[in-house]
Amino acid sequence: MSTDEEEREERNAEQRARYASLRDEIRLMGGENYAIQAFRDLDYRRHQVRDIAGLYRNTRRAWAKQAEMDRWEFMGSLAGIRDRMLQRLERAHSAYEKTTGKKLSVKSIKKAEERAKLAESDRQQLCKMLFRMLTPAQREPLGFNRHQYLSLNTNEIKEKIEEAMPEVEELLQAAERISGNSRDSLKEDMLYQVHNLIWLEYEKKEIDDWSRDKLQKMISHKKRVRFSELMKDGIPKHVAEIMSESEVGDEEGITLLRTLRGGNITDKPANYKTIVEIEEMVFSGKIGLEDGLLLVENSNHGVLVSAIHDKKIEMDFARDLLTQLNFSSHPEATAKIVGGGDLKRVALLFGITPAPTTEPEEVTPEAHDEEEGRSGAPVRGRSRFSD
Repeated sequence: MSTDEEEREERNAEQRARYASLRDEIRLMGGENYAIQAFRDLDYRRHQVRDIAGLYRNTRRAWAKQAEMDRWEFMGSLAGIRDRMLQRLERAHSAYEKTTGKKLSVKSIKKAEERAKLAESDRQQLCKMLFRMLTPAQREPLGFNRHQYLSLNTNEIKEKIEEAMPEVEELLQAAERISGNSRDSLKEDMLYQVHNLIWLEYEKKEIDDWSRDKLQKMISHKKRVRFSELMKDGIPKHVAEIMSESEVGDEEGITLLRTLRGGNITDKPANYKTIVEIEEMVFSGKIGLEDGLLLVENSNHGVLVSAIHDKKIEMDFARDLLTQLNFSSHPEATAKIVGGGDLKRVALLFGITPAPTTEPEEVTPEAHDEEEGRSGAPVRGRSRFSD
């Protein structure tokens, strides 16, 4: 065999191997059905042919005969079909990766497109689920469109759902407490329809979908109903509001109210406006019961109580004023302090002497010997106003 014949045989062998490789790739990516679509797309004129499938099969048989005769002019067209199919496969892979944030390794166009489609369907459902779990303020920075979709992938949406779940869980627990119904009963509530089931096609699982807005509407309605019931039973309006809003139980709330009012809940107390502010602070947990009782005893200090209520003065400071600094008999003096008056000057002006502390004055070692020589006069207590 001459050198030219050897080179020609070598080229033919390479072409046969390439021909077999192209056919295998086309078969793996989907075979004849997908090859026909790629064949049609290679030349727009083929769109005008009615039987494109028949034309492809005839062309393929012609290529097989040419291959038997070692004629490889058709290889460019066959490679074009393979490339067209490969582009379609890559688009499906890209769509899947964009949707899920994960790579896809399947070689079949059909499977890749099915998975990409199902994954996108799941993503859209999760988008809507996340939308229902968030407040309007939380939705805005995420960029939801009018269809309640956003551009995050599935993993990113699931992370957002996990972040939102604790707040939704708090609402669910509140709904259970206020309605007296179990979680399963809430799922079946047809009036508010706070729950929905989502079936994720790609992941093949069912998940709970809770609507934050509907949960809040349910809770608000139940609180309004309880508020009305408490008012009918004679609970003061401001107490009924806090008991219903803060979910204070009947026994706890009524006991607390009776304690603050000294057992008399029928008569309107003196300094009513101030008493109302004190009760609001105790029932809402801003101050403790002991502090509340102290303020009730000093309810004539309306300016001071209002300042505590409006968080202008700390309760610790007010407690010291009324107890250790002996301002309890001087509401005008506490009003001056609230207005920014100097503590020492106001005390001198009203003749207020602070209660002595039980702490003895510190005696230096040098002064100790001197004290022993003196008469046993008691050591004067420190003044809270002393330097």
